[in-house]
Amino acid sequence: MYLGLPDISGWAIVNAINTMAGKPVIGVITGYLNASNSLPGKEMNADFVIKEPFELEEVLRSVNDSLKD
Repeated sequence: MYLGLPDISGWAIVNAINTMAGKPVIGVITGYLNASNSLPGKEMNADFVIKEPFELEEVLRSVNDSLKD
C-alpha cells in the first residue's frame, strides 16, 4: 500500500481494513518514521511494516511469516 495518497492517508485505509470481517493480512512498506524513529505498525494493527529502503528478501520473509500465523 502506498501511504502518500492524494485524498486519503494509507493509515486511514489500514484502519478501515481492520474493521472488515475476514480481515486480510496487512503489510505496509513506507519511508515514514515518527519522531521516536519507530514505525507505527503495531498501533495501526498492520501485520508487518517494512521501512524503505528495503530488500526483496525482507518483503518475502515478512509476507511468508504473516501467512503462517
